[in-house]
Amino acid sequence: MRIIRLVFLLFSFTFISCQKGVSQTDNKKAKKLYQQGSSLIDTRKFEEGIEVLELAISQDPNYLDALLKLGAAYKTMNMHNVHLVDIKRVYSQVAKIDADSPSRVGIYYDLAEIFLNEGNYAIAKKYLDRVKKYPDANKRVTINANYLYDKVSFALVGIQSPIDFNPVKLPEETINRYAFNSHPILTADKKTMVISARNSFGNMDENVMVSEFVNGKWEASKSISQAINTPRNEGMASISGDGRILVFTSCYREDSRGGCDLYTSNKIGNEWTTPKNLGYKVNSTHKDSEASISADGRTIFFSSDRNPGFGYDLYKTTLNEKGEWTDAQNLGAEVNTKYNESTPFIHADGNHLYFASDGHLGYGGYDVFVSEIKNTLFSEPKNLGYPLNTSDNEGSLYVSPDYSVGYFEKYEKKAAESRSLIYSFDFPEKIKGEFMVKYIKGHVFDADTKQPIEATLELTSISTDSRNQFMNSDRVSGEYLVVLKEGEEYALHIEKTGYLFHSQNLDFANRQKFNPIDLDIYLQKIVKGKQLVLSNLFYDTDKYLLNAKSKTELTKLIYLLNSNPLVNIEIEGHTDNKGNAINNKTLSTNRAKSVYDYLIEKGISASRLKYQGYANLKPLASNDSEEGRKKNRRIEVRIL
Repeated sequence: MRIIRLVFLLFSFTFISCQKGVSQTDNKKAKKLYQQGSSLIDTRKFEEGIEVLELAISQDPNYLDALLKLGAAYKTMNMHNVHLVDIKRVYSQVAKIDADSPSRVGIYYDLAEIFLNEGNYAIAKKYLDRVKKYPDANKRVTINANYLYDKVSFALVGIQSPIDFNPVKLPEETINRYAFNSHPILTADKKTMVISARNSFGNMDENVMVSEFVNGKWEASKSISQAINTPRNEGMASISGDGRILVFTSCYREDSRGGCDLYTSNKIGNEWTTPKNLGYKVNSTHKDSEASISADGRTIFFSSDRNPGFGYDLYKTTLNEKGEWTDAQNLGAEVNTKYNESTPFIHADGNHLYFASDGHLGYGGYDVFVSEIKNTLFSEPKNLGYPLNTSDNEGSLYVSPDYSVGYFEKYEKKAAESRSLIYSFDFPEKIKGEFMVKYIKGHVFDADTKQPIEATLELTSISTDSRNQFMNSDRVSGEYLVVLKEGEEYALHIEKTGYLFHSQNLDFANRQKFNPIDLDIYLQKIVKGKQLVLSNLFYDTDKYLLNAKSKTELTKLIYLLNSNPLVNIEIEGHTDNKGNAINNKTLSTNRAKSVYDYLIEKGISASRLKYQGYANLKPLASNDSEEGRKKNRRIEVRIL
């Protein structure tokens, strides 16, 4: 299910161009063996023919026509790159014998690509320099050589400025339990890891696995759920920041549109729901896979080879207000190339898209890049650098919300066997995003019964009054998790029909270092005497005119009143104990009245409203600290 790029491209023109100007040999035995081997190759008896041609070469190592025939035969048999060493050996001898010839540009190119993909960039450049001497010898070779030359030049510069990168293989008894372990993804609190796994190269039953971080270490990975894993393929999964939405690839299910489609499942309590196909607006009749879901679960990026396009491109879909996934959109030429883009990962900040590509300038095969998203536009992708990227294929990168750690998969080749294993590494300072992301999590309860309840959580950027995240707490456990990006001030509202909403101010606008917050919320039923603190109203010091940033909070209050037309309220103004008591009384009254006036202006009947200033008579906390005084400076709403 993983896109694997053949390191060696099988250009048919190479063999054809190499037939010009072949040399003979004076060695009769070598010549006879060459004729026998050629006959076998021409009748597609490649293994026998190769064996005989090798004998011919042993008789005369400079027998050029035998070398050319042998090299072409090895290329034909080079599935899974099993004959790369042989091709390199034979063509290196050809290039030594015929070091400066326009008829050999295809071989020079093939050698350049082999050395590039071994990380021998200087040698690759020498062979490409030979190709560049003859731009008209073979147009197709020239076009591909120019692209390869740019890569080699990029790599030679990049390796001079390496980033700090010291990956550590995760334990084989826990995470790397299987032959193939890939596509690591974590929840925002870094307590749950989801990976894809299968037992061997030949066993294509891939499954979604999960591991929990308990007492400072990862537990043994296990099947995430029988509702998700089947005898078919399930894998390349991604999980939302709160760990409650899973999107994954599954192939050849009864309801699939193409070979492989994207599916979602929701976690309710401790159980996952039956997977649901994302439908015709997202899935195509081609292969759709390698999805990454945003932290809030409302945007999905994925890879697809659908038409129109070149190879695999990256697409995205979003969840609209009706709870439907929108038509998949191609990310465009800034991200996608005429080659392949794969394994997208959208960071928890929602502004950095990481992905693998063999089309942008890199160090060999697939490299990992990052594109910054600003106002839905993607910046020019940036290569993450050497040695995170090497001449091998890199991909499936995960970066923690706080940019402290990264995870990725790496292939290990041992003889005829290979494995893919999960590694972790300290994320290099040089390539970190500007803002870190942390989280607030907890449970939502009924304040009277203390039982968990399902409620809606809405995170709003106060400066723009724009919704940042929207989700529900778990209907069974009441659990929730919301991610927050440093550099913003947020209003968090928790709502449920029949209850007063909870208002929480989360001020990270000053980019101060902050820690994850554990906060349990107790919602009050809308009954007489219950009170609600409006935590997102703002006034200038000693002033009573509402700041424009208060709009988000006032909109919530208006919605509450319109949704409950029989509810009447008193708006209470409160201060701390600093300053003159008379001035505090006046200030608290005027601030309460400012809310009263705003509600009337927006259509709420004055008959439903009262206001009163209480100065410092009803403190919520001690006035002996600034933190306590800040809590006491507030507007409350009391149900009449």
